[in-house]
Amino acid sequence: MIFASILLSAIGTIFLSETLGRGKVVYTRMTTLVGSCALCCAAAGYLVTRQGGGAAEVAAIALSCVPVMGAWLGFRIHVSNSITLELAGLLEDGRPRALREIAEDYDVNGHTARRIEILQADGYLTQDADARVTDTAKSRVILVLTRVLCGPGGPRAVADTLRRRDDGDGVV
Repeated sequence: MIFASILLSAIGTIFLSETLGRGKVVYTRMTTLVGSCALCCAAAGYLVTRQGGGAAEVAAIALSCVPVMGAWLGFRIHVSNSITLELAGLLEDGRPRALREIAEDYDVNGHTARRIEILQADGYLTQDADARVTDTAKSRVILVLTRVLCGPGGPRAVADTLRRRDDGDGVV
C-alpha cells in the first residue's frame, strides 16, 4: 500500500505541477512543484491512515517522494538546458538576430535529420522514408512525455508560439 501511495503521489505531483505550470520555465515554478508535492503526499498519507497506517507511513511517503521529484526536476532542467545551451552557443558573439536568423543559424533541418537518424537507430521511428513512429511501449512513453512537457501540440506548437511572437522584424 505504501509503495502504491508513493507512486501515485509522485505521478499526481508531476501531473499537477505540469498542468499548473504550463508555459513557465521550471526554475520559476518551484513553489508550484513543492506545493503540488505537499498536496499529493498529504492526500496519499490521508488514504494510508484511513487504511490503518500511522505517522511513520505518512513520513515514508513524503520522504520517498522527494527523490522522485528531484529526478523529475533534473529531467525537466536537462531538457530545458540542452536546448538553451545549444542556442546560446549561436548567440555568443552578442549580435542581435531576428528569430528567422536564429532558426537559419541553428540549422533546424540538419538538427532534425540527426535526431531522426538517432530515433530510427534506437527503434522509435521506422526505417522507411516516412519515418513513422513505431508502435512500441517505449515510443508511446516518449509521446506521452512530449505531450506532458510541450502540451498537446508537441514541440512544433512551442516553436510556432515562439515564431508568432516575432513580428518579422523583432530582435530576440
